[in-house]
Amino acid sequence: MLRALPYARTGRTRSRAREGVVAALAAILVAERERWVLWLPVALGAGIAFYFGLAREPAGWIGPAFAVGLVAMLPVAGRLPVRWPALRPVLVGLLFVALGFGAAQFRTAGLGTPVLAEQVATVVGGRVVAVEPAARGPRVILEDIDMGNEFSDPVPERVRLRLRSADARVRPGDRLRVPARVAPPPDASYPGGFDFARTAWFARLGGVGFALAPAAITSAAGPRGPWERLSDAIERARVAIATRISDGIDGPAGVVAAALATGQRGDIP
Repeated sequence: MLRALPYARTGRTRSRAREGVVAALAAILVAERERWVLWLPVALGAGIAFYFGLAREPAGWIGPAFAVGLVAMLPVAGRLPVRWPALRPVLVGLLFVALGFGAAQFRTAGLGTPVLAEQVATVVGGRVVAVEPAARGPRVILEDIDMGNEFSDPVPERVRLRLRSADARVRPGDRLRVPARVAPPPDASYPGGFDFARTAWFARLGGVGFALAPAAITSAAGPRGPWERLSDAIERARVAIATRISDGIDGPAGVVAAALATGQRGDIP
């Protein structure tokens, strides 16, 4: 019994130390009450970052269930002892973390982007919605994709292709057909590297590839509606500005200047 007393005293000392640290942190948190609202976007972003940091897709109910549980706990926090004055703001912060997590889940699941299962060589038809001019050939994004009746897999909503240099005449709004080799968007090439597949998912790109022959512009018909018309006008202006700048400034400086002016970075060496 006597030998156990020093250990008991040590345990009580450590317990008091932990309580003192918790009390000090709570006091700091309470003192910063006027700035609590500024941390809510940080908590929201933390929840989004936590979602994208997971190695696999979580169950769809996790984010909403966590948020509902925290909302249910908020009224209870008001009836707890006064020595826990920082509990409610902590719960609100965790609630915003859960909201960020759930928002990322909802956005990811809501897209439902069809992605190619494997690499294919086929004739791809579609409407050009974006063009990045380049010396090796323009890089275009197509939508309203047509890959032929013999293609049985789900057709991607959008495809990005590198065309031949002879296809520099292609402009947003054109409809074209081109023999191409198309593959699923690639994953990160090394652990922790840039995950192009994730970026492509949110850009609704279901395939990327390159042309096997010059493209045939099947029609230059107008877009479906006023929003598409405005989008094409903006994209055509971007292409014209980028081409004018890169033609006027030789070498890499020209394509860097065009990228700074228009955001088209595809030809930067």
